[in-house]
Amino acid sequence: MDKFYENDKKINFLVLSLDNEIGLERRNRLNYNYTWIKGKLDDGAPDYIKEKMIFRNFHSENFKKILIGVWWAWISLLDKIVEEKLNNVIALEDDCLQVEEIDINELGDEPIWLNGSIKHPKALSKTNKTWEKTITLKNGINNLEDVGVRIMSMWGLYIPKWKQAEYIRNELKNSNKFRMFDAQVCNKKLVKYLYYPSKFIHKDFGKSCAQKKGGKWENVRYYNFLRDSV
Repeated sequence: MDKFYENDKKINFLVLSLDNEIGLERRNRLNYNYTWIKGKLDDGAPDYIKEKMIFRNFHSENFKKILIGVWWAWISLLDKIVEEKLNNVIALEDDCLQVEEIDINELGDEPIWLNGSIKHPKALSKTNKTWEKTITLKNGINNLEDVGVRIMSMWGLYIPKWKQAEYIRNELKNSNKFRMFDAQVCNKKLVKYLYYPSKFIHKDFGKSCAQKKGGKWENVRYYNFLRDSV
């Protein structure tokens, strides 16, 4: 029996990772068996992604390329799930390390966020920066709307059925405009649940192709609420 999952259902781990030095270094740290899905840069990205992508004034040219590459990579991963009709897929970025065993029966039958950061719209008072509201997550599956939070960023998804991946992919591709990939998935409510505490931690060891300056996104494994930088 694999150390990191227990039951009769096979888990298909798919990991997005760039074919470069940082990607190789990260893959060498992973503590689970996986199929490598090559990460993308903007070079060669489909025109529909470039044409629909929305950029902010403060986005650098390099960050714009990263946003395009992330979209292309995740769409490619969803394509693989659909083409190979893969079920019980855990899709991760390459800076996710597993810290607890997974019982797939606990993950349910709907797509769920496995790892990421969350916020509540009133978690922080902007006048005196004191906590106005805290968020309580129950162990196991949480409905985002019931808890009253939204996903700010993510590094992992569980997709139990390939038909669900097909639906998510098609809804994303048919969007009129593209925002950051995880924000787009959240805004369209394509994944409505998160699992707490996370079975994975996000650890890029200070090496990120998409470093966010001026703030740190915390992992839902250790925090039951998150806040914006103000």
